[in-house]
Amino acid sequence: MRVRSPSPAPIGLTKMLSVKILSLLVVFFSINSFAYARNNKNLNFYNKKDLFTNQRINFSDRTQYYGLNVKEVIDGNVLRLSSGQVFRLLGVDVPSVQQSGKFYNESKDLKIPIEVLSVMAKEALLFTKKLVEKKKINIEFDTQHYDLYGVLIGYVYLDEKDDADDGIFVNAEIIKNGYSHYVDTAPNVRYIELFKQLHQQAKEKARGLWKQWQR
Repeated sequence: MRVRSPSPAPIGLTKMLSVKILSLLVVFFSINSFAYARNNKNLNFYNKKDLFTNQRINFSDRTQYYGLNVKEVIDGNVLRLSSGQVFRLLGVDVPSVQQSGKFYNESKDLKIPIEVLSVMAKEALLFTKKLVEKKKINIEFDTQHYDLYGVLIGYVYLDEKDDADDGIFVNAEIIKNGYSHYVDTAPNVRYIELFKQLHQQAKEKARGLWKQWQR
C-alpha cells in the first residue's frame, strides 16, 4: 500500500493564508522599526518627513532637527512651527508688530515716531514671511534650547531640496539685509562674529531698516 502525500489545500485558501501572514509580518516590522527610530537618538527621526506635523516635538535631545514646517511668521524674528511651537531666531532683533512696552521704549530710544516704527516692523515681518513661511526648514540649537520665557531659540536654514534657496542661513540673511539691530546672544555665541560683521555691513550700506535707524 502506497503512502499518499497529503492533499494540497485549496488554492483560494492558500492565497488567503499567505496574504494574512504577509500582512502580519508587515505590521510587525513597521512597529519595531518605528520604536527603534524613536529610541535611537542617532537617527534624525524628524528628517525629510515631518512625521509629527500637528504634534509637539521634544527639542531637548539633539542640537539639530531637519525637515520641519513653518506654519506662519509671527514677527520678523519669530516663527510658529506646524507643531504649534514658537521659535525665535537667535541674533535677530527687529521691531515687533505687537506694540508692547518694548516697542514704545524702542520708539523713544531711537527717536523714531511710533507710526514709522510700526511700518518698519511690518517691513521686517514681510521680509521673513517671504523667506520662510510655509516652507521646510532645518534648525540648529546653540548652548540653550529655550529663552527665559520658554520660547525655542536657535538658528534656521531653508530645507527646500528642489529650490535654489536650499541651505540659506535665515538668521544671517535677515541681518545681512538690514532688518535687525545688533543683539548680544550670550551664552549662545556660535555665530556671533559672523553676525557682528553682517550688522556692520548692513549699517554702513544703509540696507533695509537701517535707512530709518540712522536718521
